[in-house]
Amino acid sequence: MTAIQDTTRDTALRAVVRPPAESSGASRRFRGRLMSAIPLVLVLTLVAVLYGVNLSGYPEFINDDEGTYFAQAWAVANEGAMAHYTYWYDHPPGGWIQLAVLLRPLQLIWGSNAFPVETAGRGMMTLVAIVSAALIYKVARNLGLPKSVSLVAPLVWALCPLTINLGRQIFLDNISMVWLLACFALVTGKPKLQYHVAAGAAFGVAVLSKETAAVALPAALAALWTFSWTRTRAFSFVGFLGTGAFLITGWVLYAAIKNELLPGAGHVSLWDAIVWQLHGRGGAGFLFTDGTGANVLLKGWLGQDPYLVIVGMLLSFVGLFFRRLRGIALVPVMYLVVALRGGYIPGMYIITPLPFFALAIVYLAWKLWHVASLRARAIRWTARGVIAGLITASVLAVGPSWAAVSVSAVTENQNAPYEEALAYVDAHLPRDTTVLTDDDTWNDLVKMGWSADGWSGPIWHFKLDRDPVARAKNLPGGWQDVDYILLGRPMETFVGTEILSQKNAPLAYAALSHSEVVKAWGPAGRQVRLLKVNPNMKPVDPEWMRLHPDQAPTASITP
Repeated sequence: MTAIQDTTRDTALRAVVRPPAESSGASRRFRGRLMSAIPLVLVLTLVAVLYGVNLSGYPEFINDDEGTYFAQAWAVANEGAMAHYTYWYDHPPGGWIQLAVLLRPLQLIWGSNAFPVETAGRGMMTLVAIVSAALIYKVARNLGLPKSVSLVAPLVWALCPLTINLGRQIFLDNISMVWLLACFALVTGKPKLQYHVAAGAAFGVAVLSKETAAVALPAALAALWTFSWTRTRAFSFVGFLGTGAFLITGWVLYAAIKNELLPGAGHVSLWDAIVWQLHGRGGAGFLFTDGTGANVLLKGWLGQDPYLVIVGMLLSFVGLFFRRLRGIALVPVMYLVVALRGGYIPGMYIITPLPFFALAIVYLAWKLWHVASLRARAIRWTARGVIAGLITASVLAVGPSWAAVSVSAVTENQNAPYEEALAYVDAHLPRDTTVLTDDDTWNDLVKMGWSADGWSGPIWHFKLDRDPVARAKNLPGGWQDVDYILLGRPMETFVGTEILSQKNAPLAYAALSHSEVVKAWGPAGRQVRLLKVNPNMKPVDPEWMRLHPDQAPTASITP
């Protein structure tokens, strides 16, 4: 009996001291996975720093769209409305609804009382950048790239100066892009029906975030064809298209329920918005014709970074000849085809092709290296040396400019004049004054205590001319009922253009030409200015006043 007890005791002790073999194997596998995840975690940490630090300082608040999307998200979160003004279906609301859901947590991280208040909205772009980088890595792995090579793709995308500039701003294209990447990560993964149904849902959300994502549909279907099983391909296509269409038609159903699907008296309509998007906006002209709007945009993109755009576009055409890469490479090609038709092109149009440029570059570079590795030893080492030399030369060529922009992004404050102007307005302007301004500043003035009704406090300058019904009700005197103009950089960029001309915006133009400078911040030609409207003064050309601030008429704030 004692021997049996001793044997039992020894067995129990051995079980405690030395776990079962299978338990030890599971622990080793867990540690292995943990160690293998460290490089990806480091890459994502770099992206988090690059896109999450100094959001209020870089880049400059110069695009009115940032303020508009943030204001629309604010309206969803605080007013239960689709927008801070009448929602007229210019874009699907999915993007700013997602921002609205995250708005309060983002304000806790980036400061609920900070100015500019859009900084919290830029915080969402930080999350978008981190998730996008992880999804780019996932797509690269699905394409068959080794782990170490797959890590290069998100770095190429994230370190590009063009990506940094646009990716840190509150653009619907950034939100749409992350869902489009999720779609491709699912499509190029395991050929399972549930993944393809989920990919269709991701594509639908991408379109509801920004309608231009629909341009990538042929590319998504090409990838689905490549990565799906032949015997279940029909089910995959039905699941993908059915789920995507179901979500997208929800937007149409929303318009129909509100009796806003078709044009009619006294309401906006989805049909009018679609017609305006396709034909109502001025064409940008041919992309490669000097002087056209499209060409100016292209030069602006190339001015920030020619490397990723040019090399990525060229290699996207090459990628069409590689079966596994074809769907990925087709995304930039489709965006180029649409851009070449000469229609309207927004400045943020390039956002979506950028990660697919990076994937095409990294995949084809690895493919070239892989093919060279299969040759005879003498040829192999010569080819590898040439390829390594090309890669090294590329890194040396792009490194200095990419590093400089990365440092500027996390250290430089380009919005100091904007912050100084907000502080002055907060301290000196009465809250019952009517202020004509851009949509960026609209959010800040509402945060400072002005009315959020859109008319008795800050007024988005576009609405003064484009909403005659509300204007007649709230501003019977038209532009003469405006007290001040806070001319921030987003509004100033329109001065001297057709958008803010006497022909296309006569009331806003009249208010500007009958205004006197109270105070200005920043260098001439790039100033933030506070103007006081004086209906009795002799009108002054707003463009002349912008270029000659020292000679502009001045005024003081009325006590």
